[in-house]
Amino acid sequence: SLLYRASYNLCDDIVVVGRDMREEFIKKGFSDSSLHYIPNLGQTVFDDFEACHYGEDSKLKLLFFGNLGKFQGIPELLDQISHVKRKNVDFIFVGAGENQIVIQERAKQDTRIKYLGQVPMSERDKIYKTTHVSMISVRRGMKGLCVPSKSYFSLANRHPILAMVEKNSEIDLLCSELDCGWLIDYDDCNSMSNILDGISDDVFRTKLNKVRQISTELLDGSQSLNSIKNIMLENLQR
Repeated sequence: SLLYRASYNLCDDIVVVGRDMREEFIKKGFSDSSLHYIPNLGQTVFDDFEACHYGEDSKLKLLFFGNLGKFQGIPELLDQISHVKRKNVDFIFVGAGENQIVIQERAKQDTRIKYLGQVPMSERDKIYKTTHVSMISVRRGMKGLCVPSKSYFSLANRHPILAMVEKNSEIDLLCSELDCGWLIDYDDCNSMSNILDGISDDVFRTKLNKVRQISTELLDGSQSLNSIKNIMLENLQR
């Protein structure tokens, strides 16, 4: 909107949390030198816990944790789930938002879908420790406008990511560059089904080992916080 643009024009520096977001600002005429890409990692304390065991004879448990609002692409994600042929899999949704009713209705039709409602933050770690893969979805058209920070939190909790996002969006780039998950094709209704059919015990463990490496080496939020601090100090000295 004009109000937002006028507000941004008053800023000497703009921090963006995605590379696609940076490109969006450049398209709108903002100077590249005023834009700073800093991932939204925050200060993270890693818990060296063992990830949930997954074997060929057990269910693969996929978790969607957080906001179930209109920008999360929940209806599109549920449509993908409806085409999944694999039986030994659970789709667990935790959170609240306008799409929770849709999830509850689908759960009545498909016993693989579980809706746990909102849970206290004190229970969050327990839920992550009893599931295997995090589902991350964003509604089509949000590229450059939305970067789900729970992607980083999921990786920190030893979860590979199953993402339904637009090509060249920040999460697409993250998964492709770090090989930390799988990408669902919006335009192929069988995309999730084909991905899940290919996740054997060996495939999961290989991806999990990659995520463990990422979480210990790359997801320390102190660098992001220091970058923001330096920008603020530079502005104070001008």
